[in-house]
Amino acid sequence: MVKKVMKNTRGEATKYISRAKAIKKLQVSLKDFRRLCILKGVYPREPPKKLQKQNKTYYHLKDINYLMHEKILNKFRELKTHMKKVMKLKAKGDKTRLRLLQKQKPTYSLNHLVKERYPTFIDALRDLDDPLCLVNLFASFPAHKALGVPRDSITKCIKLMREFNLFVIKSKSLRKVFISIKGIYYQAEIEGQKITWIAPFQLPAELPAEVDYKVMLTFLEFYETLIKFVNFKLFNSINVKYPLEINKSIEDQSYFSYSSFVLKHKDSQQTIENAEEENEKYAIDDKFKKDQQIQKMTNDNSTSSLFKNCVFYLSSEVPRLSIEFIVLAFSGKVHWAGDDSEVQWNDPSITHFVTDRDPKTLQIIKNREYIQPQWIYDSINSGILLPVGEYAPGKSLPPHLSPFVEYNETEYKPERQKQLDLLKGVEAELNEEDEEDVEISEDEDEEEEQVEEENEDEDEEEIEAEENVEEDEEEDIDEEEEDDDEEEEEVDGEEELEEDDDDEEDEEEEINYDEESDVEDIKKQDVEESENEYDHEKEQQKKAKKQIKETKEQKELAKALMTRKNKKMYELIQKSKQDKLQKVKELQKKAAKLKNKAKKN
Repeated sequence: MVKKVMKNTRGEATKYISRAKAIKKLQVSLKDFRRLCILKGVYPREPPKKLQKQNKTYYHLKDINYLMHEKILNKFRELKTHMKKVMKLKAKGDKTRLRLLQKQKPTYSLNHLVKERYPTFIDALRDLDDPLCLVNLFASFPAHKALGVPRDSITKCIKLMREFNLFVIKSKSLRKVFISIKGIYYQAEIEGQKITWIAPFQLPAELPAEVDYKVMLTFLEFYETLIKFVNFKLFNSINVKYPLEINKSIEDQSYFSYSSFVLKHKDSQQTIENAEEENEKYAIDDKFKKDQQIQKMTNDNSTSSLFKNCVFYLSSEVPRLSIEFIVLAFSGKVHWAGDDSEVQWNDPSITHFVTDRDPKTLQIIKNREYIQPQWIYDSINSGILLPVGEYAPGKSLPPHLSPFVEYNETEYKPERQKQLDLLKGVEAELNEEDEEDVEISEDEDEEEEQVEEENEDEDEEEIEAEENVEEDEEEDIDEEEEDDDEEEEEVDGEEELEEDDDDEEDEEEEINYDEESDVEDIKKQDVEESENEYDHEKEQQKKAKKQIKETKEQKELAKALMTRKNKKMYELIQKSKQDKLQKVKELQKKAAKLKNKAKKN
């Protein structure tokens, strides 16, 4: 007889466990079980159809066994016993012992959970969207004692949000902004990872009672620890000490403004060297600069200084926190209406006055643009400073298009997007012309340097040739002097012989007469040869003149067909040739002078 197999003891059924059994196995309450699963990142699973039952949730058995070895389980038990003691002392009314007991409340850290769930920093950046959304949401909440929303967690969220935004400002990594009904969407690119989050509008919020805020606060507890780690790593990458210090002399109204943070650098020289090394390391090769995707990436980086020469003044009805963040992220300056503002509304340095009021109530000042807030967001998304006329106060605004939508040639494209593409194309052409002018000037500088180097090399060679000529001339002079001495000695010997023997004198006279006749013949031959050479030189000069005329005509034709860039290059080459000819003539004159001196000596 074969033994009957019990149900759910073999196969896939053994891989799953229900929530009730998991709580019994871990010996915790439902509240602590939910909290532990959120902190550890354990989520329910869908089992096969055979196991599915109504109103039951299942987990992987491996995940539950994994939770059994967690340190925080013991801390939860300690907290449970601590709360029982607190409740007893409250019932008795023993306040002194209650104060001592509250000081001894057990604490725990979530640092090891962050390292466990995100082994690398890139993994943390990839999963940063939800943490930023929740932190921005709680930063807009009011404190509520009945619903269990403490004030401390709200102030922490505001500080963490502002610190992260400050890094985005300093690193110029903001890429896209979009205003929707839900809130304001932002997208930043940090270390190659695109991070998108939403921030609610700064309006008085009402907390609905049907929401379970305890679960949200558990998520927030873990996300706060994660964002602290991320902020520490990001500010450490730009060599800034973290946590950041806050200037307490600033009033509460601007306490969480970006100007209130004090950035202390560890070593400014080291940051500059590191930045230069990184730029060299990640520099784009010339071969790949024409790629469309790389051009899009470089254009995103180039728009980081979009508002470099702009000074904005924000009216009181404008969303200050959002506009302050995006303007500073694109190298602009911001001032706002209020007692804590450094600049008044009539300051001459202001270039753009941002308002949403009726234009009749405005006091218009010359040399200043009056715009609605949407102009800033649309200019960032398009990458250029758009025309101001459509965004003037009181006018109906153009459509605010989403930058997260990518249009293909086959798909429908809105008319506003076509207008923006035309504006981008015009500005791109202007930028290309400027780049071409810069390239031409760079090419001219390089050619001038090359010509100067060639001239220097030729000068050195000519100087060496002159020195060699001088040495040869000195050697020739020495040889001639030696020959003269030898001839004098020979003449003396001949005179002595003439005195001794008269017959020998007659013979010598005959020999001398023959030699003189030979010399006269040689002179005649030399004259004839020089005349022939003179005729030959005249013929060569005529040919050279013809060639010069032909080359001049060819050059004039070439000039007429040349582009602006080639003409400049041709002029540079001609200048260098003229300089060379002048130097050669000067050297020839010097050589002639040296020869004359040598002959005189």
